[in-house]
Amino acid sequence: MKGEQVEIRKAAGQITEGQKPGGKFEATGQYDLGRKAGQMVLKLADFNENGLRPFLESALGDRSWFRWR
Repeated sequence: MKGEQVEIRKAAGQITEGQKPGGKFEATGQYDLGRKAGQMVLKLADFNENGLRPFLESALGDRSWFRWR
């Protein structure tokens, strides 16, 4: 951090559902606390239904037409 500039050099991790792998991510970027603006590069790899399900279910709510296998 320099002044109000925050630099994200590398944030990485894995998404799982229980013991099932769901994907990997890596993020880099910068954020200005004063302007409340920034840029980020997000890399996703090997994402599957285990990694996407929690996000899609919360975004889609109770729409019955969307079903997982």
